[in-house]
Order: sequence, then structure tokens, then C-alpha cells
Amino acid sequence: PQCRKCQLDAKKKKRASNKLKAVQYLGSKCMRCGIESNCLDIYDFHHRNPKEKEAGLNLLINTNWDSIVKELDKCDLLCSNCHKITHWELRNT
Repeated sequence: PQCRKCQLDAKKKKRASNKLKAVQYLGSKCMRCGIESNCLDIYDFHHRNPKEKEAGLNLLINTNWDSIVKELDKCDLLCSNCHKITHWELRNT
């Protein structure tokens, strides 16, 4: 058993580790503009076909790696700006 603070710290470390692995799995750069950064917060995971989306990666990032990979295979790695532009283009074309 762990105290509440230790549980939260462990969860944050697992989340950060899984996000890093996910970014690396998808090539470590935005597929649209090519930006690369050590700041993982700039990266979003864009589902190419929203109908195939089983769960948001923000929820899965705390789960096991096999579940994450299954969802990552349906995604493109985009920086936040390119992700917003992509959704704007989808809405306006």
C-alpha cells in the first residue's frame, strides 16, 4: 500500500513514460509540419478516422502499452497547432 501522494506520483511518472513512448512510436515529430521537440506537451494524437476511435489516448495513456499501441496505430502525431488546423480544415471543406 502507498500513501495518496505516492500513488499520484507513480501515476504521473507512468503517464509521462507512456506519452514519451507513444511520441517515439509515432516518429517523434509532427507529421504535418515536421517540428521536433523535447517538450512532449506540444504533441497531440489525431485519429485519422474518428469512427474507429475506441478511446481517447488521454484516457489510455494511464493503461498498459498494448492498449495504447492498438489506438496509436489509428493516429497521426501532430503538434497542437497542426492538430487544430487539421480539425478546422475538416470542418470547413
